[in-house]
Amino acid sequence: MKKILVVDDVEEVRMIYTLLLCGEDVEVIEAEDGLVALDIAKREAIDLVVSDCKMPRMSGVELMAETQRFKPELPFVFVSANVSRDNLGGLEPYAIFPKPFNLSELKKTVDRALEDQ
Repeated sequence: MKKILVVDDVEEVRMIYTLLLCGEDVEVIEAEDGLVALDIAKREAIDLVVSDCKMPRMSGVELMAETQRFKPELPFVFVSANVSRDNLGGLEPYAIFPKPFNLSELKKTVDRALEDQ
């Protein structure tokens, strides 16, 4: 079973991602910010992270940078109105979806990322 960590400070957004991404062979774990997500990533065998970038306490970009220290192969998909490849400090996420975005395109990208694992 694959595990996706969904990180967003808005509960309703996390719920939408969970409904979209959860499936027969996919478990979704939710975190409300980067600090909670970092703790989960240290304890769980996560296959993919879908994260907002701008969040209180720890941003998605900071989360990716910290996570790469112990899981450098863990792919990230950013969904945010506040990010571009230019402001990622050299980090290379699997994909970036600027808001607003198409849910079916996000699902296809997540499925492809999981297949690449």
